[in-house]
Amino acid sequence: MKNRSVNIEAISCKNCGANIPFLGNTFRSKSLCCAYCGTIMDSQNEFKALYTFTHIQKPNTPLSLGMQGKIQDVSFTIAGYIAYKYREEEWMHFQLYSPTHGYALLIRKDNRYLFLRRTYHLPDKNLWTLKQGDSFSAQQKSFQVESFYMAEVFYAAGNLITSIHQSKRSKQCFSQSGRQWFLSIQKKNTVEYYSGYEIPDEVLEKSFL
Repeated sequence: MKNRSVNIEAISCKNCGANIPFLGNTFRSKSLCCAYCGTIMDSQNEFKALYTFTHIQKPNTPLSLGMQGKIQDVSFTIAGYIAYKYREEEWMHFQLYSPTHGYALLIRKDNRYLFLRRTYHLPDKNLWTLKQGDSFSAQQKSFQVESFYMAEVFYAAGNLITSIHQSKRSKQCFSQSGRQWFLSIQKKNTVEYYSGYEIPDEVLEKSFL
């Protein structure tokens, strides 16, 4: 909704009428995605329905919207998620929200969970000129490029701080240094960087599951 001045707890889906709770920061919300019918609404334009994911197999995941857990002694809520694919690979970006610490990413990829926060420490090389296996430095660590993807959105749900466009692609570069990870996401006019570490399944299970 344009120029929101009050916090909103929930809204009815413009397509199916389902009650959709706002689980994150409503003032930063850009997309509201109905988990029942797959309709994407524009949070910044009176929740106008943009389109509906149809005939899509929802991702199979033990994590769900509204789940709460602690990571590094910070309480987070799963506010939304985006499912990506590239060729035969699929992975998910869960947007975690904490009223005191803001947003973080929990990525489920290749049977691993990566906990990442936004960073403004730039790598010492342009990642998009590198190739798989090349190295670079960031935050005083040496990382090796693990994979590049031209990632396509195939499903989304919840309250998201990014605009969702069906089948829109973004470049994603995953790099690794032991259990430390560095992610770069190149969108139309911006590049975002995230850094963090891999969370063992047993730790995540105690936190969220």
